[in-house]
Amino acid sequence: MTTASPGDVAAIDRIADLIGSAEAMRPLVDPPAWMDLDLTFGQLRLVHLLAHQGPQSIGHIAERFGVSLTAASQFADRIERQGIAERHHRRDDRRVVELALTERGQALVADMMGMQRDVLRDLFSVFKADELTQLEHLVRIMVDRLTARATDRPPTPDQA
Repeated sequence: MTTASPGDVAAIDRIADLIGSAEAMRPLVDPPAWMDLDLTFGQLRLVHLLAHQGPQSIGHIAERFGVSLTAASQFADRIERQGIAERHHRRDDRRVVELALTERGQALVADMMGMQRDVLRDLFSVFKADELTQLEHLVRIMVDRLTARATDRPPTPDQA
């Protein structure tokens, strides 16, 4: 991870403060239906893990979240009871029990992603075409640099 200069940190803080204080950035819409599911942040993290990386063994979930196998199993129980995920034995090794999203769980993730996209569309609609081009360029730089950081490789010259 690179260390930001004090000036960079100050600029980042100013941007975060602007975003956090702008009342207009908080969409005035009814809460989506999936919010009635009463999921904890940890359960949402588990749902997103399953959505993005596919079925996971209870052991891997425990390792990923830094909890015991019992705690991971209880975690799985909670989203399983809501019909969001289900356990099954892995086909190539019946000793391994995996947790996978159900159709309801996949619909939940699609709803959350759709809501996120709708919010972003609404937020970005205030920009003019040339500003959107600049924003897209900056977001591409951010994604490239974060990807380089995550893969532990130096950024290419156009990313630096």
